[in-house]
Amino acid sequence: MNYINMYYKSDEGNNLPEPILKVRVANTFYTKLRGLLAHKKLASMEGLLLPGCSSIHTIGMHYSLDIVFLDDKGKVMKCQACVKPFGAAVAKGASYTLELVHGMIDRLGISENDQFIWQDLESQT
Repeated sequence: MNYINMYYKSDEGNNLPEPILKVRVANTFYTKLRGLLAHKKLASMEGLLLPGCSSIHTIGMHYSLDIVFLDDKGKVMKCQACVKPFGAAVAKGASYTLELVHGMIDRLGISENDQFIWQDLESQT
């Protein structure tokens, strides 16, 4: 699995010049299927990005996740905090799903219409 740095821009225009998240990219069928299962709990500034994904489940997980759904340009479409184990989250039309440790949506102040920016994923898929 490859890693990328993600940058965040709030809807109010507050830019964070440094990368705020170190994110694993699930860029194959197997890594998407496996997700975070059998991985240790994410650190506070880590995440998992699932390209081409508009729904997730937490069946088999042992901890809650915050889920951020993004459009094809990285704009936040929906945030769902505290998806508990054996739960699910869906955002129709999302191009990416970003899985974060529970509490990061509130900690970073992520909300709809905010923007995430990262390097081109075409070379990683």
